[in-house]
Amino acid sequence: IDAVDTGGFANAPQTEAEDGEDALSAKYLDGSAFWGAMGWDTIAIPWLPFFSNCEGFDNHIVIWELFENPHKLREGCELYDTDATKTVNVLGGVDPATLEIRQTPIADNCEFVTKCHFEENLKEGAYKSYLWWDIPEEKADLFWLTRDAIDWDTYKQQDPLFRTLEGTDSLVKVEYSASGRMGRRIPRRVAFTMGYYQESPTEKKIVT
Repeated sequence: IDAVDTGGFANAPQTEAEDGEDALSAKYLDGSAFWGAMGWDTIAIPWLPFFSNCEGFDNHIVIWELFENPHKLREGCELYDTDATKTVNVLGGVDPATLEIRQTPIADNCEFVTKCHFEENLKEGAYKSYLWWDIPEEKADLFWLTRDAIDWDTYKQQDPLFRTLEGTDSLVKVEYSASGRMGRRIPRRVAFTMGYYQESPTEKKIVT
């Protein structure tokens, strides 16, 4: 299977207007059906939940692809080679090798905008539970990200492993905030911010 850059290609959302009875919203089952059948408390997925049909990412924003820019450098991103990456030493910001004082790392960073399409049925009351953008509270916990990168052997352990990580520093909470909603039910713009600590030239840890 060849990986291709999908940026700029049209990707029609899987809505009832586009796909009729084959649309995701037409086949929706309440989440309790999945959790009841699996008997799990957690599930690990390799993409950002709730974001779908986004330009340049296809159906999901896969976390590895988001971080690594494997096809080409994404507009709004700066990526540094390992030799050019500089960390901030925890002991006063002094690099012990060069005695250089550095308070800000020289490391990968991104700030970009992409357009996404809702796949959900936007009619109020269409679902038995709240969708993320319909949560009535101004703040809520949505999901967690692993603080460290994980390999396939770790990922495939699923609930037996990840349920034990809840409440530990190994997971970083992703919080939903609707303080700028201004009474509107369905958002037109969503800001997703993620911060990390450059622990070494080859290793990052997600912190926010």
